[in-house]
Amino acid sequence: AMSGLGDAGILTGAPKQRRLVTPYQSVLPELVAFWNGAKHKQRSMIYSDTRTEWYQAFTAHLRAGRDARVVFDHSQSAGHYEHPLILQLIKDGAVDGRDFVIGTSPESGALCHIKACWNDDTVIEDGSLNWSKSGLKEINTVSLTTWPAWAGYLNRIFDEAWQFILANEKRYQIGGASQ
Repeated sequence: AMSGLGDAGILTGAPKQRRLVTPYQSVLPELVAFWNGAKHKQRSMIYSDTRTEWYQAFTAHLRAGRDARVVFDHSQSAGHYEHPLILQLIKDGAVDGRDFVIGTSPESGALCHIKACWNDDTVIEDGSLNWSKSGLKEINTVSLTTWPAWAGYLNRIFDEAWQFILANEKRYQIGGASQ
């Protein structure tokens, strides 16, 4: 179980937010700019990521020495669309267990269904959109939010999921997560 999050309560506030709905707005240019926009730190948790633009941005962050890490969902990471992109990420220098992990939700052991990326503990992109070609053609929400409190809450979710995956889900890792 994710022990610390219940203590955090329900987050309320009035953040600065921009909300988009695909396919009615063209969100890819904004997503690409966002994915490339971290100056120091980036975290991502994603259920389905087959956008080469995200992988390119993530690799660029790692090469620039930024603190970039991602949690991939285990069911999607093993698929024939996402798995080759993760293998390429490894060829480009990313290390399983240091830069990314693959796992599930600690309570159910099923999916890690969140779709979020946050930059510099301040700005968040989240919503129902899978980062895929088909996701942009379907009705999905994308929120771009400036709200450090939400980024902090997501950091707690990320950190607890990361630790749970490293401790309990080595079977989903591609290699290196035993570090």
